[in-house]
Parts: sequence; C-alpha cells; structure tokens
Amino acid sequence: MIERKPLIFNKKRDQTRLIRPGDIAILCRSNRQCLSMADALHRAGLKAAIARNGLLETPEAKLAVACLKYLLTPSDSLAAAEILFLTGSMNLEEIVEIRLKYLSENADSPIYGGGWGDAFILNQLLALRPRTADLSASEILNLVLEELDLRRAAIQLGNPDQRLDNLDRLRRYALDYESACQRLHSAASLGGFLLWLNQLADNELDAQGSGETDDAVKVLTYHRSKGLEYPLTICHSLEQNLKEQVWGLNLVSEVEEPDLDNILGNRWLRFWVNPYADQLRNTPLEESLLQTEEWAQASRTALEEEARLLYVGLTRARDYLVFPSTAKGTGWLNRVFSHGDDSIPTLDPNSDETPFYHAGMPIPIETEIAYKPKDFPETLPDESPVLYHATRRGKSPQIHLPLLIDTQHELPPGIQPTLGEPVTWGNWLEFKGEYASAIGKAVTTFLIADDPTLDHSLRLAIAQKQLQIRGVVEQVTAEQLLRQSDAFRVFLESFD
Repeated sequence: MIERKPLIFNKKRDQTRLIRPGDIAILCRSNRQCLSMADALHRAGLKAAIARNGLLETPEAKLAVACLKYLLTPSDSLAAAEILFLTGSMNLEEIVEIRLKYLSENADSPIYGGGWGDAFILNQLLALRPRTADLSASEILNLVLEELDLRRAAIQLGNPDQRLDNLDRLRRYALDYESACQRLHSAASLGGFLLWLNQLADNELDAQGSGETDDAVKVLTYHRSKGLEYPLTICHSLEQNLKEQVWGLNLVSEVEEPDLDNILGNRWLRFWVNPYADQLRNTPLEESLLQTEEWAQASRTALEEEARLLYVGLTRARDYLVFPSTAKGTGWLNRVFSHGDDSIPTLDPNSDETPFYHAGMPIPIETEIAYKPKDFPETLPDESPVLYHATRRGKSPQIHLPLLIDTQHELPPGIQPTLGEPVTWGNWLEFKGEYASAIGKAVTTFLIADDPTLDHSLRLAIAQKQLQIRGVVEQVTAEQLLRQSDAFRVFLESFD
C-alpha cells in the first residue's frame, strides 16, 4: 500500500494527499500479537509505534522519578547520583570518586545526602522543595518537568517522540493514582505515588507511550483502538478460532435483568477446572460438554463479544479497510457475517464481488492474492531482537535486594496492628474564622516535631514557627497547639 501511494483525505475531506506509514493502523487481538507484528514490521524495514511495558526502565522516567525521590528525601544519595548521571552533570567515575572522597572525610558521622558540591540541578530541586508542601503528586511532577526543563534533557537522549510520550504517560499515571485514592477515600501523597509506581513495575504494568510519528505504523489491540480513527485500518487475526470462556472463573446470573435493590444478588461464581488442558479435543469430557447448555451459553457469549470487537475494528477505518488472510481463511469474519457459522466464506479470493452494502449501495472491494514468505528473507539484514530503547553501554544487569517496603504486605518488626472504631484523643481545636487545610497540617507537623522534654518556651517557639509556615497565625495560637500536643501524649501513654 505504501509503495502504491494511494490517496487519502484530510479530516475535513476537502483535500487529498499521499498515504504515509503513520496513517496506517494494524489491529491485533492480543498484546503478544502486537509485539510479534511490531517485530515483523521492523524486519521488513518499517518502523512500528507500539505501547509496551518497561516505562520505569527508560532513562527519562528514571530521571523524573529520581527527582521526585530527591524532593521527598534529600538524603537519598542514590537518587542524587541518578540525577547527576542522567542529566550529564557528571559521569559515573566522577560520581563514585566524589562520593568515596566525601565518605572518607566524614567517616565518623557521614551525612548520606551530602557531598555533591555545587551541583546546579540538585540545588534547583532543594529550592523547589518548600513549594511542594501543599501540592499533589501530579502537581509536583508537572513542577519538576517545567522548572528543570526535563523534556529538553529527554530529547537529548534521542528518539524524541518516544521520550516525550513516556513523560506524558508518567504524568497520566500520577493522575490515575490520585483518582484511585479519591475513589478509595485514602490520602494521596508523593511517597504513596512512588510506591504505586514501584508496584506497577513489579507487576509489569508500567506501559510506555506509543511514540507515534508520521513514519511509524501504529500497532495496537482492537480494545485499545476504541474511539480512534485511521485513514487505513488493517484488521488482523481474522483466522482465529472461537474461544468459548467455559473453563476457569465465570459469573453466572440467575435472572436476565439485575435487581437494582439487590445489585449483587441472584448471581454466583462458577469455577471449572479443565483436567486435560490443551489435550481436551476428542475426549469423552468434550463430547459430553458440547451437549450442555453451559457450553451453548458460552458459545453465544463468545460470538456476541466477537461481533462487538470486530465492529470496533471495522469502524476505525476512514478511507481504506484491509482484511488480510492466510490459507486458513477468515473464520472470525465468517462467524460474524454468517451468525456463528464459520464454514461459509464471506470473501471469495477469486472474485471482486462485494458482500457488503451501505445505504443500499455496494461497497467496492479489491481482492488480491499474494504469496509471501513468513520470515521476509528479502528484507532480513539483522536477526537480532528489536530494541525500542537501546541498552546503555557498559550497563550489566545486577540483582539487588528490594530497597522499598511494600506497605500493603510488609510491616516493621514488632508491629501487629489491630483495627477498631475511631476514638477521640482530645478536645476540638478552637480556631478563628473558617477551617482551612493548613490548620490541620500545622497540627500534624507540630505533633511530629514536638518534644515534651524540651523547655516550655522552646516548644512555644516551635509551635509559633509551624503556624507561621502554614500562614495560620491569626487563626490558631501557639498555646492551643501545645495543649493539643499534651493531650495527644497523654492519649498515647494510656496504651502502655
């Protein structure tokens, strides 16, 4: 299609131009098929725009995350070293030399976050830190990207479209994290966002941006293509067999319409184990199962889902729609067009007669038979795996113990929490005017910073400083904060 240079319309459909690779979208049934398709396109000499996992392994995401870690904990020397290395401020040898020199000079009481000298970007982050006190994770990330101009640093790494897409994907994850916290009525914080990103990476769910450009063919699943439109759409995987979802876990409803007064009622979970796995065909179990209503229902559900999914693919095309096929035929298309019967071919490879009509008019088709090898031998100069992000030279994989604590599954030694009803530990804090979130933050930070062993005047000075930082001096007095702290200490001592 690219060599023939067909004409396509613009969105207003008042002008035409020659097709480009970026105008083409190939739709696949699964993510694994998308990866295989992208590799095949690269072997054929074409670029592929595809979303894949491993966002947090890319240099631009590592740099942004390291900046967030340094803002959260300035003593994080590993984050500081990553920032200096990824921005090109220092090479690896200089970082190691400076760090070892500092630790040797401060062997008695080393400050683990110090020793970097006048590193400009680290000083920038320290200057930004006071501005992040009342910002959300997404706002902090946007602040870092803008103030430190990390997009420019990412572009210098090469493949700019992919790098910028990855930074945008990281911003989207920050918004997703805050939306999830809002739905669960839990507090969102920068530390929680970093832990959430770490869990995404552990579960291989940290998807990269697709890196779409005018010279790259788009490869994506049918589900992901919903709501999009392409001048030329190729519906791949048409030869797939029907996949009835009868094994495993299924939701079984006892009524056709849900009861809005009992939304979870009249339904139950059914779990069936396939004892034969892939060897089920031509067994007595299969023969018996094919006669059951459960199998018939699973087939009807699968056919309906196939029809909906194929409809999504067909309606993505704006100018051209391509049905690629092999000797196996187009079973998926046949089942949808013939209401479940895949033995009736929808398209005749030896004819241009169309089975499709719109508004009473036939839709013109063009059938072509081409014999192509599966491995593209004429365009196979390199058999090595396709690298969408080149591995940094000199880097070797190292196995490290996890440095982050999974707060959902791990607890510090000696802590056995118990859940109960909330209790009141003191009187309500009296304040002037309307309540503001800064008042609660002032109370929280003072409870953390207060030490009852200090002199009374010093504790009052600390309380007054917290009120000044939060800007609520006119609403709350230092004596009130002190009384709140004393009541909280008494409450804690009652549990001993």
